[in-house]
Amino acid sequence: MTDLHMTWIRAAATVASYRRMYRLAEEIAAHDGADKSVRRAARRILRCLEQVIDLPIAEGAKLARAVQRFRELRAELDRVVVLLDASDTSGDRDARDPGSLPFASADTASPLQQEAPFKTPKRRKRRSQGQAQQSCDSTPATTSGAFS
Repeated sequence: MTDLHMTWIRAAATVASYRRMYRLAEEIAAHDGADKSVRRAARRILRCLEQVIDLPIAEGAKLARAVQRFRELRAELDRVVVLLDASDTSGDRDARDPGSLPFASADTASPLQQEAPFKTPKRRKRRSQGQAQQSCDSTPATTSGAFS
């Protein structure tokens, strides 16, 4: 079961869209072998996204809530894997601290897992009418003899 959870952790680290987030949560929620708390966290993501997943655009608050729920799912997967590794008595696996898991590195986080996933676009300064007219007048006009 730890291998399955590790697969989900790797998949969660590469999620770059809400649709992929939804599909991963769907897979986890439907899997009977998943830990109960992990399935519950996945169902919370599904509830956040089920009404907006097929829409071309959605409210920012709903998407922000889904990102928060996804962070909770990742934390829960982390917790379960650490617990399962610690309880593994075969000696094949070392118990890991949460910082050693694949998604713990900040440089590998996708935009959805970063603290501020979306940036507002910068607004361009509008030229005033006077500036626009001045830039048009500053080009020297050349006339040929045919038009004079």
